[in-house]
Amino acid sequence: MKNVQKSLLCGRTKSGGPSRTIATVLVAAAIFAGSTLISRASDSITQLSYIQQLVQLCGDSGQFKNTSTPQDYVQWAQGKGMVPNGGWQPTSKLTRNILAQTLVQLYGLNSKKSGGDYVRILQREGIDVGEVDDITRGGLIAVFDDALFLSRLGNVGRHKGSPHQPPHPPKGGWHKGH
Repeated sequence: MKNVQKSLLCGRTKSGGPSRTIATVLVAAAIFAGSTLISRASDSITQLSYIQQLVQLCGDSGQFKNTSTPQDYVQWAQGKGMVPNGGWQPTSKLTRNILAQTLVQLYGLNSKKSGGDYVRILQREGIDVGEVDDITRGGLIAVFDDALFLSRLGNVGRHKGSPHQPPHPPKGGWHKGH
């Protein structure tokens, strides 16, 4: 199941179309339906729960154990370039501004466009984080279930270049005999 989640949600397949979108939404729904983190869709969500759900969507759950601390999850988020203004506060509520800012960072979008308004930057990319300041579980699921969110998630980490590019020639070029 983890491989299916990883390939569907993080864009590691070459096929596309409506069947992929439907499968992606079904996998995302299955993740959330089976999660012990979800008690009611109207409950507020903490910053830690948000990070944990992103870990699942990116297929990085294998990096964590039952004994993983909130700081382990915060370090994962920081490793993905996500650092909200004021830093992570795992037990605090997830707000619309933190959600928008960290998604802009995760996707590597230009934060200077739209005057640094992270919500508008995401809207320009077709991702809607809603109008309510306190993000509920249902609101977060709505963002995660959006096809544009999921398609962009597949490109996370790829904007910095491919690790499979050929090496650069040494100064002076390649010499015979190498």
